[in-house]
Order: sequence, then structure tokens, then C-alpha cells
Amino acid sequence: MMESLTAHKIITKNFSFLKLYLNQWVNSEKSLLDDKSIDSFGEFYISVLPTDNNKLNFRVTKTFTRSAIATIELEIENLKWMIKDISDWKDVCDFDIISCPVHFLQVCYSDDKRCPYSGRPKLCQYRNFNLNISCKIIWYGFVDELNSPNLYEHTGNYLFNTEFSDIVIKVQDKKFPAHKIILASQSRVFEGMILTNIMKFGENSICLPDMKVEVANELLTFLYHGKLVKAIDDNDLLMELFKTATTYRIDALKDKCAMILGVNLNIDNVLRLLEMSETYNSVILKQRAMTFIINNRDKIIILSDFRKLCKRNPELMFGILEKFKTIIHNV
Repeated sequence: MMESLTAHKIITKNFSFLKLYLNQWVNSEKSLLDDKSIDSFGEFYISVLPTDNNKLNFRVTKTFTRSAIATIELEIENLKWMIKDISDWKDVCDFDIISCPVHFLQVCYSDDKRCPYSGRPKLCQYRNFNLNISCKIIWYGFVDELNSPNLYEHTGNYLFNTEFSDIVIKVQDKKFPAHKIILASQSRVFEGMILTNIMKFGENSICLPDMKVEVANELLTFLYHGKLVKAIDDNDLLMELFKTATTYRIDALKDKCAMILGVNLNIDNVLRLLEMSETYNSVILKQRAMTFIINNRDKIIILSDFRKLCKRNPELMFGILEKFKTIIHNV
């Protein structure tokens, strides 16, 4: 059974192609997705397809079909840079078609007047190439682990159940029966609060005065079931839950919220979520927001909010602007 790759792991690899064939996929050598055994973790490779209209197709393939979430970056010949965010990477991830680098083309001397490239530069398969591609995979995790951890198979039966309850969570005028082991095992902050209240005050309760009832309800649903219910369709609630998960150091919930927020990115919310990712230190949300901005740059860089964010947080925007520069130079 395949083990888990480390969350937020970055895998980098350079590939070289010495021979290309028109209208045929050419595969690179395979590279490990982790530094463990091949049997446990599998491999990935890059494929290139030259076409007879002087275009190049690219794809990144992993050798196992267990669905994963990742961001993949490709840099072609230090000229063309591409990035793709993928939420359901089973095996193949296709990239946009690009024009073949000029130095791979040569004038066609075909005597056949029917040849559209006669006397014009074309990609010739009867010559050697040295096509270099840099690949970076930012690995977030497997979809099934993020959505359905086995930990919660039975604990869900005790959500809001007074049976075996040994602590009460007070939120505004609402009291939630809970279990110390569930809270403490998933949050060091809750663990500290529980120990402090018992040792100093002899109380089996904790008070969360700054939390809203609907946030507490969804938070406990996740701690007992490992899933979200209302927050899936409520972006405002999801963002509040994301902040709460950061405050109480519940990493699994934080990553879950970041994944869903990343799927729901759009022109109107991406800048706000990018800034939030920086404030609450979310690698997943930050990377996916940056990818969205880069891939939709023509619509975003003209926004007044984009210019304001550049002034307000120049360090955050520096990485994106560097990518913009690379892309613009190679259009």
C-alpha cells in the first residue's frame, strides 16, 4: 500500500530531450516523487509532442493513479514558463501548447510545392535537439487522505453526545458537550487550555468568547467527523474556520479549508485570499492563489485592488511580479 508523501513537499528535477519525433510523444527518464523506495512512492516523468505546425505539447505523468493535489511548474529552455494547479491529479497533467523555440527550426528545402513549409522555417525531426525542461512539483497531499481520514470512523458517534463527555465548551450562550481526548489530540492549544483550567481552577470547561456559534459547530463537526458540512457551500464561514484553525493550531482543518478555498478562487476573492494566506501562513492557499493570479494576469493586474495590494504588501507581490516578468518576456 502506498504511503503518504510529505505535505507541502517540493520536488524539483531537470529533464533533457536529445531526440524528438514529429507527432509522437517522447518521454523523459523517470524520477522519484520522493527519496524513499520506488515501490512505496512511485515516479513521474515529462513527455513532449512536437507537431508539424511548429508547436510543442507537454505533459507531466505520475506512475500511480491515486488522486493527488499539487501545483506543477515547467520552465522550457529558460524561455517559456508555465504553471498549473491541479486538484485531481490521477496520472496525466497536460499543459498548454507553445511555439517551438526558434533555434530548433530550420529552413525547409522540400521540392514538393504542396509542402506548406517549403522555403520557410520548420521543425525537422532529422536533427539532434537539446531541449531542456525544469520541473517543480509542489505536493499538497492525496485527495482521499484530505477528505476521509480513517481517524474519524467512529468518533463521529459522540459529537454533541453527553455520553462519556468530560468537558463543556462555552461559546456565547451555547454549551457544547465534548471530550478532552478528542480536543487535546488534535489541538495543542486546546490541550493547554484544558490542563490550565483543571490545574488552576478545577473546571471541566473552556470558554471561547471570540468564537461564533456556527463556527464552533462546524469546528466540532470536523474534530469528530473529519469533514465539513455547512462551510463547504459558505465561503464566509469557511474563511472564519480557516482563521480559527490557525489560532488553535489544528493543521488538518487549516489545510482542508485552504484546499476548498483554493478550489473556489475567482477574480473577486483571489487577492483577499492571497493576503489571508500570508497573514495565516498557509503554503497551500498562497501557492494556489498565486497560480490563479498568474494564469489570469490580464484580468487581475488592471484591478485597483491589485495596485493597492502591491503598495500595501510589496514583499508578498514581489514573487508574482517576478513571474509576470518572465512570462511577459516570452510572450
